Formats: sequence, structure tokens, C-alpha cells
Amino acid sequence: MKARARACQQPTGRLLPLLALCALGGCFESGPLGVGLELEASPTDASEDRGPGPDVSEDLPIGTPDARVDADAAADATADAGTPCTFDGQCAGAGADLCVAPVRCIDFTCQPDPAWVAPCEASADPCVEVACVPSTGACVPRPVCTCEPASAPLACGAPRGFSTADAGATAVVSGYSCGGAAGAFPEHAFRFTAAATQGVEVTLDGGAAGGVYVLEGEGACDPSACVAGGTPPFVFAAVAGRSYLVVVEHSGGPPVALSLRLDCGLGPETHCQDGADDDMDGATDCADADCVQAPECLQTCTPTPDAIGCGFSQELSTATGASSATDYPCGPPSPGPEIAYRFQPQAAGVATATLSSAQAGARLYVLRDQGFGCAPETCETWDEAASDDPAVVKFVVGAGQTWYLVVDGAEASQALSCSLALACEP
Repeated sequence: MKARARACQQPTGRLLPLLALCALGGCFESGPLGVGLELEASPTDASEDRGPGPDVSEDLPIGTPDARVDADAAADATADAGTPCTFDGQCAGAGADLCVAPVRCIDFTCQPDPAWVAPCEASADPCVEVACVPSTGACVPRPVCTCEPASAPLACGAPRGFSTADAGATAVVSGYSCGGAAGAFPEHAFRFTAAATQGVEVTLDGGAAGGVYVLEGEGACDPSACVAGGTPPFVFAAVAGRSYLVVVEHSGGPPVALSLRLDCGLGPETHCQDGADDDMDGATDCADADCVQAPECLQTCTPTPDAIGCGFSQELSTATGASSATDYPCGPPSPGPEIAYRFQPQAAGVATATLSSAQAGARLYVLRDQGFGCAPETCETWDEAASDDPAVVKFVVGAGQTWYLVVDGAEASQALSCSLALACEP
């Protein structure tokens, strides 16, 4: 070690390179570099280790075999940032990850290179995140405002069951242009491609959800591409060959099981209270001719508690009646309050109902029960009374049938005083 000691005792101009040799060759007796620094020669003569050789006190280039530099030891002698060092190779992470500042040996200490410049800049688009590849330093943009559609697309008429706890949920879409304002909850997305231009009804059964939204396009979940949405059921107009994303927003809370269904190529309006134009003919629910006879679209009248029979006669006033029956297909509309009577003949025959009133606008409607109760849409016939000409209606009845005689007024606020009589003949 005398040779090594002599190398460590070179003049100041050569001290820095020689410190590297001393670190590798064991010139420092103990302690970290700079703390208790002492140089001393080993009592063992260098010639005992290697035999005769040149005097290393000569100006030999550092790194030559005669300088005793062990390259493998240098590679292994790495240190974390903040620890002492004599050259860059002793610092961990010196250029291994090109996406972070390399650790250099600066002022005998491992520390991040202050001159390093990050290879990737943040995107000005909030929906794009720029990622750095550690091995190459390449900058790769990736969208972060997109959902991940399920691998299996939706098919017409085939329910898709899933749970809000299933994998594949994202929480990146909100603020739909078609009116939805989804909260900060996850969503599940499903792809659908229309085979024909048609109306497609969206239904969702099961637990509560935050809404369903249909986004048009092949790409990512773009809330500005929303064509329909809200609380199902609803219908959207699909175009043949186009792709759509059907996004189910969660409502928060514990996981729930849901079933999503698309019904395509709808025929007549069949859901008459869903707020949607199911058959895409421009008329919604009860305004559609397909719903005229739907029970939920029928107006109703409330008959008096007791049924009447043949030979019935009574003075009455419509002032106490309701104004729930207005539109009668067999005659003009009558928005005034009405009084209704239920008639259940015991035998077949011809019934004659007579309405007399001194006031104009008194009308008598005859309704036959078709399973909807007292509904003005089932009107069979009608007549209007004048001051000197009563309203008289005849109708053929059968045993066990149910009929309704309705006295109504032509004016909304009109209260009529009338007399009603019912006669029957075989």
C-alpha cells in the first residue's frame, strides 16, 4: 500500500482524480468522505502484492492498469442522491430514467442535475395527458376524458345485465350537451351500431341510476356528441351504419344490478305514458292515434254510486259535477261539469234516454263500457236539448251490459238544471 499512499499524497493539482483512486483502493481508513479524512500508507509494501513495477508516483494517466482502477467495483459503488461521491458513476439513477433529472456527482455530492430540462411539456388541452417513456424520453399524448366501452356491443332486443361494481367503469364524462348533468360518479359505456335507420328505445331496469346518454361517433366518449339522454325509457333516432355509445351513469351509493335494453324498429306507439315518441311519427304518448284506446290516455267520468234502471227519472244539476270528461268522439266536446249515471239492463231491448232543460247547451251522451269504465272515448251516440225540444237518444242494449248516461254542458262554467228519464222496451 505504499504505492497507493504515495498516489494519495500527490500535489493539489492532481488531488481530484486521485481521490477516485483512493476511494476504490481503500485510502480512507474509516468514515464518509470528508469526515475524519486521513491518508496513511499500509505497512505492507506494494512489492509484496505485485512484485516489481514502475513507480506510481510518476505522472501516469488515471484509469491505466498501473493506476489499479477496478471498473466493476466503480460500477457497483453507486449512491443515492445526497450521499458523497467523487464521480457520476457512483450516483444511482445517473441517466437510467430519461423522464427524470439525472443524478450527477456535483461538489462531491450526488444530486439532480440542475441543468436538466424535462423532455415533455403539459398539454394545453385538459382532456389530453402527456406521458413520458422512461427508456427513450419520448412524449406520448393520451386522452383522459374518455370512457372505455365494454368489449361486447349491444344488440337490439338483447338485455345487457351488469352491476355498477363491475370492472370497466370510468369517471371521466359529465356535462352532456343533450341536457344531462352527471355527477362525479363512475359510468359504464356500451357500443351500439345501428343496422337500419329507425327509432331505438332505451330502457333500464333495476336499481337507481344517474341517467343514460347516447353519444354519436366512433371515437371516445364525447359529451358534446350527445343525441339523446336522461331518465329512461326514451327513444333516439338511429341512422343506419352509425355507431353510438350508450353511457349509463351511476348514482353513487352501494353497487346495484342493472339491465340495459335497446328495442329497435318499433311499430305502433305502445308505451303511452313514457314521454317518448316511440314510433317516431311526431306524436307522443296520448297525442298519438295509437294510444287513443289506451287506458292511461282515456278521460274518465265518475258515475253516481247507485246504478239506474229502466223507468228511472230524476231532476238534477250539473253544478256539483266534475269537469273530467271533455272529448267525446261521437259528438262535440263539452268542457262543462258533468253528471254521469251507470245503467245495467237486465234484459235485451231498446233503451230511450230523454234530457229536458230550459237552458241551452245541455247535452246527453251515451257511453258503452268497453272495459275502461266511464270513458268519453267510448261514446256511442249523443243529442242536445233546447228550451222546447228535449234531447232524446235511443240505443240497443243487451242483458248484463254496462252503459253510462252523461249529462254535460257546452260551456266550461255552465251549471245546468235538467231532468233525465230512462225508458226501456223489448
